[in-house]
Amino acid sequence: MIKLGSNRRKLYKIIVAHVAVLFVAGLGLMHFIPAHAVRINNMYQFTDTNYVVPTNNVAWVSPDGDDASGNGTESTPYKTFKFALSKLSNGGTVVAKSGIYREPHFSIDKTNITLQAAPHAEVWLKGSDVVSGSVWTKEGNLWKTKGRYTNFCHVCTVNSNPAEEGTAAFPEQVFINDKPLKQVASKAEVSAGRFYAEDQTPTTRTFNSNTGKYDYHPGVEDDITYYVGSDPTAGVTEISQRSRAFTAAGAGFNMKGINVAQYAPVQAWGFTDTSGVSQAFVVSKNAVIQDSIFAQSSAIGLHTGEADNLVVKNTKFLDNGANGAGANRTHKATYIGNTFSGSNAAGFKVKKCGAFCTISEIKVTHTKDFTFRNNIIDRSGSGVEESDPNNMIKASPIGFWCDEGCIDAKLVGNFFTNNGTAIFYEVSGPAIIASNIIEGSGTGIRISGSNDVKIYNNTISRTNRPIDLFEDSRESGCNAYAADNVTCTTWESWSKSQGLSWNLTGLEMYNNILSSRAYVPNDGSRFYSFPVRSDGDKNNGAAATKIYTNEMFKGFDYNVYYRSSLANEPTVFTWDLDGGNTIDIQFARIADIKNDTRVRSSIEGRGEHSFDELGSRENNPYFIKEAVHNADYKKSNYTLKAGSPAINSGKPLPSDVALAIDPSGTTVKAGVAVNRGALVNTLMDATGTTPVAPDKAALQAAITAAQNEPLYIRRDEAVARALVKAQEINSSQSATEQDVALATTTLNNAVSAAKKKESDAQAAAETAVAKAEHDKTQTAIDAAKVLVDKVQDQAKKKSFQDRLDAIVIPAPVDKTALRAAITAAQNEPLYIQNDQGVARALAKAREVNNSQSVSEQDVNDATVALNNAITAAQQKETNAQVAAETAVVAAEHNKTQTAVDAAKVLVDKVQDQAKKKALQDRLNAITIVTPPAPAPVTKRQIIQPEGGILTVSVSGSQCSNIAQIALGTISSKHQGSDLREQVAFTVDCAHSASASGYSVQVQLQLSRLYSDTSKLRVVKEYNGTVSDITNKVSFLASADGLRTVVAYQLTDGGFGDSDGIANGEIVDPVGVYLVSASPTPPSTQPGGTSARSSAQNANNKVSGRQLANTGDNVVFYAFGAVALLGGGIVGGYYLMKRRTR
Repeated sequence: MIKLGSNRRKLYKIIVAHVAVLFVAGLGLMHFIPAHAVRINNMYQFTDTNYVVPTNNVAWVSPDGDDASGNGTESTPYKTFKFALSKLSNGGTVVAKSGIYREPHFSIDKTNITLQAAPHAEVWLKGSDVVSGSVWTKEGNLWKTKGRYTNFCHVCTVNSNPAEEGTAAFPEQVFINDKPLKQVASKAEVSAGRFYAEDQTPTTRTFNSNTGKYDYHPGVEDDITYYVGSDPTAGVTEISQRSRAFTAAGAGFNMKGINVAQYAPVQAWGFTDTSGVSQAFVVSKNAVIQDSIFAQSSAIGLHTGEADNLVVKNTKFLDNGANGAGANRTHKATYIGNTFSGSNAAGFKVKKCGAFCTISEIKVTHTKDFTFRNNIIDRSGSGVEESDPNNMIKASPIGFWCDEGCIDAKLVGNFFTNNGTAIFYEVSGPAIIASNIIEGSGTGIRISGSNDVKIYNNTISRTNRPIDLFEDSRESGCNAYAADNVTCTTWESWSKSQGLSWNLTGLEMYNNILSSRAYVPNDGSRFYSFPVRSDGDKNNGAAATKIYTNEMFKGFDYNVYYRSSLANEPTVFTWDLDGGNTIDIQFARIADIKNDTRVRSSIEGRGEHSFDELGSRENNPYFIKEAVHNADYKKSNYTLKAGSPAINSGKPLPSDVALAIDPSGTTVKAGVAVNRGALVNTLMDATGTTPVAPDKAALQAAITAAQNEPLYIRRDEAVARALVKAQEINSSQSATEQDVALATTTLNNAVSAAKKKESDAQAAAETAVAKAEHDKTQTAIDAAKVLVDKVQDQAKKKSFQDRLDAIVIPAPVDKTALRAAITAAQNEPLYIQNDQGVARALAKAREVNNSQSVSEQDVNDATVALNNAITAAQQKETNAQVAAETAVVAAEHNKTQTAVDAAKVLVDKVQDQAKKKALQDRLNAITIVTPPAPAPVTKRQIIQPEGGILTVSVSGSQCSNIAQIALGTISSKHQGSDLREQVAFTVDCAHSASASGYSVQVQLQLSRLYSDTSKLRVVKEYNGTVSDITNKVSFLASADGLRTVVAYQLTDGGFGDSDGIANGEIVDPVGVYLVSASPTPPSTQPGGTSARSSAQNANNKVSGRQLANTGDNVVFYAFGAVALLGGGIVGGYYLMKRRTR
């Protein structure tokens, strides 16, 4: 045994102690590194958290855990949240390790349950399953997989007509490396980045007339086929299979650092199962959700109902198919410090959808005291410039939307960028909308049918409609009215119970800055776009309340209106008065409002202390920096610059507004002068940010994928250059989202191009080697070697080379028969040689004859093909000659131009020129026999709307054919006269021969006799022009004396021809009016109509529209027909009986 001295023993102890410390630290690092090594989600950056882990009533879970053998400790965790929850009592905590959890829906019914991420863990609940590369098969340019995937409903939408929603109604989702593919409606539409789900037994629905609702019939859970246009084996491919992650009902629910994505709920309410309408549902009171992500739901990301005192903070709602979030009857809730972006990724209708319009980043309904504070609603990545009114047709989703009974809502300190409508407060109660910043949007703040709203200290920059005030016809909680517009047919029970008026009254608007409106030329008249626009209405209901601009405002003042110029923006404020006009007054200057007598004097302020300035964005006198372009999102600093006239010049705030903006009371105080514009905001200075903090997950994934490619791909010049640039951007702290996106795309494209280049090289080599194996000639082998040398994959190249080395070149092939066939073809007439099939076969035969690398089979095939082509061409000519001969014989027999023309077509197909000429000579010798012209139609009748028949008769040497007749579209009144009879007819002057400019005699035999023709007026009405021609006509009586006859003359292109053109056609729409005297009742003789018919017509009315008159009494004719038929049968019977005697 070695003994050490005392000093050496001390040194040994020190070394051992240091080694032990280093060992323990190393273990700690080994535990810490995996949490940060590789991101799990390629699309989204999770929030790195470090929550304290409780010491008791806790259960750990891990994707690698085991519910059967685990005990819920950190070292031996369970696998699923559901099982872990079953092991906890009230107040317990589930701690989740990093990874992806794919498990069925679970419920949280116990109280004060917490779901939290383990320290620094990235935790994802996913509604998708990985579909491995082995189950995909190639079909042309597509890949497909068939199996027992979930049968989702395609007819389950808020819209009563799901077809209007297109593929947005389809919940299916496919992801490759977390990037979604776009769903299309048919296999034929599938291309790169798209997919189609083929379900042979889909869910259907039928309307139940008893309940007034639809009954749904779920489809069979059988095989479903997915077709994708991008290579699913190139990354991790996932298909959504579940609709909801969890439902939390127990009070005191807490969720921290847990991310939810890729679930597939339907966008429809009312289902008792978990199939709709969001991927997470919280009905827990006093719940807290923080540091989480809700993304890529096919419908809503997170929805809450009756979750009073809810708090949602520091959470991201990204790229959800419908809404990012929703809340219903969730009183005293707070959303604070959250981010919303990319909602309506599925593309649901957001315009012209009426009551079915529900899409927004977040929508709140039927809720009291809802606070939305310091959130960011960022749609800068949508690809649509929302501030351009020409893009209104694209109709992007709303940012924040309160609807149907929000009461005492507080929207403060939020930042909105590139929203279609940033804030929409609709048919609700009091609210405070204050200190928000809205930039680059279509509409800033829209208030509709809501009372006592306070709009204070908002900053709205580069937005097309900064303030939009609107009153619709609904009132007092009634959503729909009967045809009388008084009786309510659809009540909104919550608003009615709360006594809401649904009228835009009591509005306060102070201290706001409306700066540098995003205008386009004449957008006021084209789009009703103004800095402040108001549009009133008369409400339905018994009260019929009128709400116009004078009724809307309680007061407005101390606002800032900063415009580019009066030439660009001539109107600053519109005013709507009682009446039919949408806009009655357009104020050019704010100062004009106060002294206008049409503006109600009881409105406080009326802009007296407002600033109304003109200038450029570069020289904005208020902000430190206002970005120049409408699409410069998050590049402004809206802090007031030193010396800004907006500093401390605003109206003192009421206590409720001050407290809403700053609950602490330290920054914003009531009762003292304040700045104009936003006072406190989550992003007052955005110059150091980008539209969305660059997410480099996709870039890192592209870099990793490129580094894992074979060396020959990495050495490709474009790939090497793109990889260097991507690594540079990835490590940069100042890279923008556009920089990251460009670097990612460039690298992926370069890798794809290099792989395609290699794929093309291998394909070309494969084709050449296969040809060489087939031809077995040195020429083919040499050509293949050139292409094989271009292959970079060494294993593949060696395989090609081995196959070439194995080829044995055979002896030469006998081509005697082939050459004989070629000679025979060359001796054929030119038209045979020029036949497409012969020419192609001859060219191929010559090619084979000249080739030294063809097989005996090649020579035989070419010979047979050439001989067959010649035979086919000869037969084609024989067929053409037979057809032509038959047609010429027919023409010689029929002697008509039609037969001759038909024969000429077939003769032209004959190739033999001598034969063709003989046939043409025979055709030329035929004398055409012209058939007699058809007889003209000189008399036609038309049934009148009030009964009876009007008869039109014409005569003339050239114009005597009535081509068309119909009832006219003539006015029912003319200068106090009533329309009695009408007709519109056309006379064809060119019926049998070309003629124009001729005249025709017309007689209109009316349906009855008018005793005093002096009270008749004959009027023509055509294309809105009315002409009284009474003085041009003669009134006669019919031969039987029972009807009045109107006689006059028309001339083609002259008098009476309504089109006024001498074109061989006379158009005559005419009506006969009666001044006052009642006419003789319609004749009951043939040609008239009976009193019974008139009564019948008078009764044939449904919903205010008269049924089409059928003319003579059908019942009368039916009885007549039966009588005649009966008489014939009886007569026949007696005749037969006499003959048998």
